[in-house]
Amino acid sequence: MPNRVNLRDNITIFLNRIGQKTIVILLFIFSIYGFFVFGVESENIKLIIKILIVLLFLFFIYFRYRNMTLFQGITEQKELKSEKQEEKDIEVIKKLAEQFQIRKKNNSEADFESYLNMILDIINSTFVASTAVIYLIDQEKNTLVPKVIVAKTEKKCQAKEIDTDEKIMREIFEKKEIIINDELSEEEIRDIFASIGHAFKSFLGAPIFIEKEVIGVIAVYSNTKGAFGEEDKSLIKSFAEVVSRTVVNYNSIFEFETSSLLFSSFYEISKGLNSNLKFDEIIDMLINMVKKIFEFNQISLSIVEESGFYAIIKRVIGKVDEFKEGYKFPLEEGLNGWVIRKNRAILVSSLEKGDYFIPRYSKTEKSNFGLKSFLSAPIGYYNKCIGAITIESKKANLYSELHENVLVMLANNIGAALERSIIHKRLESEAKTDELTGLNNYREFRLRLYDEVNRTKRQKQKFCLFMMDIDKFKDFNDRYGHLVGDQILKAIGNSINISLRNIDFVARYGGEEFAAIVITSDINDAKVSAERIRSTIDKTKYKFNSSEYHITISIGVAEYPTTSQSEEGLINKADQALYQAKAAGRNKIVIYEG
Repeated sequence: MPNRVNLRDNITIFLNRIGQKTIVILLFIFSIYGFFVFGVESENIKLIIKILIVLLFLFFIYFRYRNMTLFQGITEQKELKSEKQEEKDIEVIKKLAEQFQIRKKNNSEADFESYLNMILDIINSTFVASTAVIYLIDQEKNTLVPKVIVAKTEKKCQAKEIDTDEKIMREIFEKKEIIINDELSEEEIRDIFASIGHAFKSFLGAPIFIEKEVIGVIAVYSNTKGAFGEEDKSLIKSFAEVVSRTVVNYNSIFEFETSSLLFSSFYEISKGLNSNLKFDEIIDMLINMVKKIFEFNQISLSIVEESGFYAIIKRVIGKVDEFKEGYKFPLEEGLNGWVIRKNRAILVSSLEKGDYFIPRYSKTEKSNFGLKSFLSAPIGYYNKCIGAITIESKKANLYSELHENVLVMLANNIGAALERSIIHKRLESEAKTDELTGLNNYREFRLRLYDEVNRTKRQKQKFCLFMMDIDKFKDFNDRYGHLVGDQILKAIGNSINISLRNIDFVARYGGEEFAAIVITSDINDAKVSAERIRSTIDKTKYKFNSSEYHITISIGVAEYPTTSQSEEGLINKADQALYQAKAAGRNKIVIYEG
């Protein structure tokens, strides 16, 4: 059967190559000849020729029909694949690639740790030691992680992840040299081991360097006092250099694999960036991607303020320097400001070149805190820059143009989602905020009052409602105009807000009237808070266009649930107290007593 199929397919191909028009012409000539059969006298031969011509016609029609059907089938298959199968193929290839990367990484990590273990075995056998550990630094947490540990006896110790400023390790990082300690205390040992199999008395520690930067420690412990001498330092130094080269080679192995992993997951991560994600979730997504791809000592992400003149650091990973989350810096100063202002990435191979100092955030900076390599990319949408993502390392010349391109791609993909999130957050804020004063609006006040009443009922607590009204504000507006009046409203709202605590709630109730929900269990404490508001406003000289204005406010206070069991009743009682304060001469506080 296979041979017959192949023969038929070969004939089909042969007919296609000859061309259907040529075959039709030849068949037409043979047909004419078949009717007349020139040069043949035998009737039997003439009959055979006619039969052959008829068979030839049938043969042609059969293969022509089959060829058309075959062509249509192939076309339909291609269309089907282009519509459905192509996506499946991509997914299959992608999964195979990811599985390959995972297997490759697992194998490489196993080989890496196996090689370190072999080195450590030699170290442990060379010295008068009972236990040896190779620690490598975790840059994000600034801790030493035990990668391998060996011991000469069955009483093995379980090494802990420890801070680099732990007493036994601090000297190695500060001096960047080999340390011998013959006076280990039990407390020091407990700080670095979860379980102890020996009474350690001596310690030999050697820093592992990459480009003059300490990236780990070889630690050798002995239960013999004075086990290590000066002659051991040169030997342990040689072992540290071997470990350093091993780490460098291991990092090189993963350089290409990391890039492959980046681009294979890029599409999936980009799909996750939608308008439903919150601001902090989007920032965390970008930070996590950067952490996986880049080597770093510090990562920071900054967002531009609404004023457009400053940016605020929203996230810091590594925390090497004094610039913490919440730090505000001018866009006119430093490298980060330049990136945002120019909307362009920047790559600096070394922040300290000779005596020249490059500030990162402010011209008042005195130190780069050992940071050398600097890479920053703008976070934006189209031509609008809303922030910057910055990675830094204590190693010089660590980042290349490839790193810059990757960071720019990440920042661009994140930028669109972050912009949507900021707009969404702003719209939500505007729906809850009074446009003039920036305080909560009347709608938000009623929602909060409802929540507070229900919370108080459940927990059987108390709170107070302040109703406040600016004294003679209509006359003030008529005299000085609404432009000045609006500025005074904003200033009064700010004075009220700063006079209360974060747990209290302040809102513009309407016109020149304000409301505050003050959390307290004692009416006397509420009276103290109200007096603080009244006296602050009374003593403040409000300035506008070189003129000063004296303003006073009257306050009515009602306690829940003492004066009323409902929201409306509470508001009415506080209003009544407010009217009494007005009637008593204004600039006063009245506590409702019903």
